Amino acid sequence: MEGPVSPLRLLPAYLGTSAIGEAIQTERGRRTLWLEILVNDRLDLAPWQSEPAVQVAYRTACRWYTRYRRLITFLGDRVPLPVDSRPIEDRDYRTFAEALSFVHAYRQSCYCAPKRSAKIPRSFFFERPWTSFARAFHLPNHSQRLRLRVSQGYGS
Repeated sequence: MEGPVSPLRLLPAYLGTSAIGEAIQTERGRRTLWLEILVNDRLDLAPWQSEPAVQVAYRTACRWYTRYRRLITFLGDRVPLPVDSRPIEDRDYRTFAEALSFVHAYRQSCYCAPKRSAKIPRSFFFERPWTSFARAFHLPNHSQRLRLRVSQGYGS
């Protein structure tokens, strides 16, 4: 018979920890905690609300959720986080993309998860954030937007 399933999704795979208390003991755990909060809406953060590292991670997760709400909701159905429109650190974009890819792959392999046919192109992980996001969702690039504006009579 198997033991209880951990509610954590990323931390066991990224750090080998099975509890938030273990994660906040290390620098790498504190840097990764915001991703766990972002993709996992089943976490009970009540015991750690007074921890500064958890508060910072929660605010960071709220910022990223506000910025990429539609993508996160599409790839990993979660309860909405509070809106926080302060700027995000774009240096963390690759880590964010890897975490979403990991969670999406996990959901696709889980028998109980609803199946979705979303494929994330490889370029999504290796380009500038807006460029890869625009290509993934077939949005026009800058020169295409300019041509659209000119053809609609706005650019003259």
